[in-house]
Amino acid sequence: MQIPRFKIDNTVTHLCFGCGKDNPIGFKLQFTNNDGVIKGEFIPGEFHQGWPGIIHGGVLFTLLDDALKQGNDFCNTIDINLGDVLVSGETFKNIELFKGFADRILEKDEWKKEFFVYENTVTSLYEACKPEILNDNSRPMVFVFQYHFFLR
Repeated sequence: MQIPRFKIDNTVTHLCFGCGKDNPIGFKLQFTNNDGVIKGEFIPGEFHQGWPGIIHGGVLFTLLDDALKQGNDFCNTIDINLGDVLVSGETFKNIELFKGFADRILEKDEWKKEFFVYENTVTSLYEACKPEILNDNSRPMVFVFQYHFFLR
């Protein structure tokens, strides 16, 4: 399996806080695909804490946002536009659209494995953030990823 290549305009993303290589205070996240294992590493330092010894929630949200972007980019490379589900505002009334996405993901084992890595990463970061406690529903794409999990 090869690392998916995305069409990214580097003049726009080079300063991204999550993955921008030219952002002096950013995380500079880079994801690699090694035999089907997608890995991105960020080691928080002392300046990334909220309470002493506890990583700040904003850092976790940044990692979640980046995982959502990476997962969505992967889906775009296999002709799935997850954003279509969110357009109508009636996410879970789009069962046929979800079914079509699931069928597409299941066409190849490598796609299925890679999607589930993204889904697991998104869900894990979402659980670490617990945004529903803050009444923050600003990341509906999380639920799109999670719903696909139940289709497998």
